[in-house]
Amino acid sequence: MSTKVLPDGWTLKKFSAIAASITERVDDPSASGVKRYVGLEHLDPESTTIRRWGSPSDVEATKLRFYPGDVIYGRRRAYQRKLGVAEFDGICSAHALVLRAKPDVCLREFLPFFLQSDAFHQRALDISVGSLSPTINWKTLAVQEFALPPIAAQLRIVEVMEAADQSVGNAERLSSLYLDLICSLIQEIVFNKATNRYEQRPLSSFLRLTSAGSWGADEGVDEVDCRVIRSTEFTNVGSLLPASPAVRSISKETLSKLQLTSGDLLIERSGGTPDRPVGRVISWPGGAPAIPSNFVHLLRVDERQIPPVVLKWILWYLHRTGATRPFQTASTNMRNLRITDYLAQPLPVLTKAERSSLAARLDAADSARSLEESRLESAQHVRAGLLSSLLGGQVVH
Repeated sequence: MSTKVLPDGWTLKKFSAIAASITERVDDPSASGVKRYVGLEHLDPESTTIRRWGSPSDVEATKLRFYPGDVIYGRRRAYQRKLGVAEFDGICSAHALVLRAKPDVCLREFLPFFLQSDAFHQRALDISVGSLSPTINWKTLAVQEFALPPIAAQLRIVEVMEAADQSVGNAERLSSLYLDLICSLIQEIVFNKATNRYEQRPLSSFLRLTSAGSWGADEGVDEVDCRVIRSTEFTNVGSLLPASPAVRSISKETLSKLQLTSGDLLIERSGGTPDRPVGRVISWPGGAPAIPSNFVHLLRVDERQIPPVVLKWILWYLHRTGATRPFQTASTNMRNLRITDYLAQPLPVLTKAERSSLAARLDAADSARSLEESRLESAQHVRAGLLSSLLGGQVVH
């Protein structure tokens, strides 16, 4: 093993000396006395904020109790980089670790940023066991050694990263406001009572479902490496998180069938929860060769029928107003989208002049939203760069 050269003041610590694993069991969630349940489906990748939760009455089996300040870390499928800092009492999935910083060596506010560092993430992947749902074992994690900065340096890192998080949050809010404006424009023009006089045609008249899942591992013939777009990378405002891309080896035949082109729509087909309907949508911006994962539907716009920008925003509007709820099926605590039924929804067919007017107004609003989206992307990249530079001392050999 290589000898680690640490920055001044940094020390090697076993993870059990940095944080404790809180294992307060709750065998009957309904009788837990708390109002909120946090499952892995409620945690957003690359974020420390818990924005969603369910009810203890929604779940059964043993759960873990957490308290304000604890970190809920997804130990199952750690590659998703899911964690959240609790701001309330509750219970969480037993597929998570409830971690509490040991204040003599690690600030409570520093722990979530430490858990998001590349060094910790890579170690988490290395020690995960299992093929279908790789999972971290606490006893294995507890003995792993990590380089830790002194308390004074931790405090400075927290100040910098909290400022970066505030910038990301501000950009997210502005982007979301512009999306709300776009949805209001669509509602005003397309979804008012006057549309009753228009011909109604199903969404499937304008969209072509190219992939309804699923493709499997290829056998080594004519394989190429290709990015796979996962629904876990989707944001609620129609963009992709700056997560580490998933790359898979696929056949050239699969790539030729599913390769994404600029303007393709990707819709989440699985992973919704009781409080968040499945069906987040993004428009693929183009770039390196990529295909959708098995948990994503690929929808292609028929540009001869309707301008892509119009249909794109209509789909987002439907998703954000919860209109996908009637087209969901439940599997345990997971929601799945019945894509055929979803695409059978009627859509008013506007006149060419009205479509042109709507497209012009949407283009203007979308230009403003795109600017904010660029600022959001920049803020996210700055945050990722800061985290990497500030905690890069963990893996210097």
